Amino acid sequence: MHCELVIPGLLASHERLASLELVVARGRRKKMPPLRLERWLQDAFGLEGRLAAGALSVLGAGDAPGEAIWTRADPVHMQVMRDRVVLAPAAAFPLARGDADTLCQAVNAHFAGAIELRAVDPSRWCARLEAEIDVDDEPPFEMAGREATKRAGDALLTEIQMLLHSHAVNEARESRGEPAVNSLWFWGAGRLPARTQSRWKSVTSADPLALGLARLASENIRGELTSG
Repeated sequence: MHCELVIPGLLASHERLASLELVVARGRRKKMPPLRLERWLQDAFGLEGRLAAGALSVLGAGDAPGEAIWTRADPVHMQVMRDRVVLAPAAAFPLARGDADTLCQAVNAHFAGAIELRAVDPSRWCARLEAEIDVDDEPPFEMAGREATKRAGDALLTEIQMLLHSHAVNEARESRGEPAVNSLWFWGAGRLPARTQSRWKSVTSADPLALGLARLASENIRGELTSG
């Protein structure tokens, strides 16, 4: 049986995982240049061009993105330092599902028609947009601890930040000593790709982007079998 394991940050862990060590010891070693997970997934599924991470994540969560423009709009905490603003992704701090859903609902109600937020899980959000925005494919954890610079969509983001800053959920979080969800990080905007391909019979993942790529490849395969 051929099996491929993709474990981001594995070598950064100091834990000994005996079962995993056994699997690795029996595998074949192949040296490759380092790749970000998102780029590895894009290459593995034969997807060219820009990575539409938002639409693919919606598909991976079991919903239909349709022909709409989607972007990942992950929740982040922007911390103002003396001379710069640094970013902390939601994966770096606790965020309950209830808080995530409440904040998404507040943004949707305030900006009805301009943006529709959807929490795929507490730390991964997607947004349906009415118009294209030019964002890159860099996810928020790649920016962790780094200075956040001006990006596309900042006019809308500024209004969203004002809403989030004064929201009761964030006031409660700050009273508990937890970082406020005071901004979003847009990345991976676009429409759902027409097709992907897969060299695997099954894919198991907790990442909605990986599941979206796999489900799109599965739909393509079913379509080819039906038409054949």
